[in-house]
Amino acid sequence: WGVDISVSAPFRGRGRAGEYLLKALVELRRVHPGAVAVAWAKEENSASIRLFESAGFVRTSSRRGAIKYCDSETWLN
Repeated sequence: WGVDISVSAPFRGRGRAGEYLLKALVELRRVHPGAVAVAWAKEENSASIRLFESAGFVRTSSRRGAIKYCDSETWLN
């Protein structure tokens, strides 16, 4: 399952994206037990990197200026 988050400029920096990401992961697990959540972040997008890492995603690879993350619950099991 792919994760894509976009936050409009006036609403950035309020911490809501992390809250919504965690809620979405809980719902994903409820509806699709064992699902793997995957996200890509541009290497220069430090906000996205912080978001995914703070939500427990693990960096798994990188290519062409992008970093691949998998949520640690499924990646580590």
